[in-house]
Amino acid sequence: MVWQPRGRVPERLCLYGPQSCGKTKAIADMLSAGIGPGQTAYIVDTDNSWARFLEGGNYPKLEVRAEWEDGEWVDEWTVEGGRVVLLHVAGWEQFRFAMEHVWGEAARGDWVVIDSITHPWAEVASWYIEKVHGTELPDFMIQARMKQVSAGKGADGGAGEMLVEWNFINKEWNRAFLTPYVNAKCHVVVTAEAKTLRTDDRGDRKDVKDLYASVGMKPDTQRRVGANSQTVLYFEQGRVGRDVQWYVTTAKERERERLTRVDWTDVDFAKVYLWDVAGWRPKKMTNE
Repeated sequence: MVWQPRGRVPERLCLYGPQSCGKTKAIADMLSAGIGPGQTAYIVDTDNSWARFLEGGNYPKLEVRAEWEDGEWVDEWTVEGGRVVLLHVAGWEQFRFAMEHVWGEAARGDWVVIDSITHPWAEVASWYIEKVHGTELPDFMIQARMKQVSAGKGADGGAGEMLVEWNFINKEWNRAFLTPYVNAKCHVVVTAEAKTLRTDDRGDRKDVKDLYASVGMKPDTQRRVGANSQTVLYFEQGRVGRDVQWYVTTAKERERERLTRVDWTDVDFAKVYLWDVAGWRPKKMTNE
């Protein structure tokens, strides 16, 4: 018996929060419950954490059948018949290749995991500036600001010139990630680090403030990731005495129950979300 969704609409989740708040474990819980025979979890690991996590032996259903690392497929640690394809990614070009592969391979019922999406968003800007201008992003930003100052422009001067660069960066980002993410037929879950929401006059845009006002923190990635996710969950870590506790709060949900700082420290996250909120239920699948 494998947990499966009630209907045909796939999950599209963004999980964000600081390090060590349980995001990776939450994903593993959901994959272990929801991956059945003939279904695959494609994990794009930008944080270099999943190999060690899976080696812990706590998720026997999540054996790796194919692994991509340093630009090539390796089979030293793979298991025939495993349900996980693990892709280790470093830099924008590797991320773009990995995404082209998984979007082309993942079918309905499969899962695509990107852990985390914070790194690629920083890397696409650096990659673009280096390719187009032949310099690293910090140097480019300094040079652009120096030109503004020498031209007598204020703090906001020359913003139009910078928007031209970001328009092209966003087009590359949308092509590789955001557009396929929105239109995916498989389940997709991405993670992001958390960043403080700026509510002052020069802070975040109104749509970002409105989306994350109840939490006070936003995902550290391109702003459309949260807007284009069906579910956005904020994870945090707390302490009760010497014991670490994990909490989850809903920042965004479409037509489902919202979670408010639910303690899932000793609970399978698949039960917390897939069962209690999303309504997934056991289904008998052949060859199980």
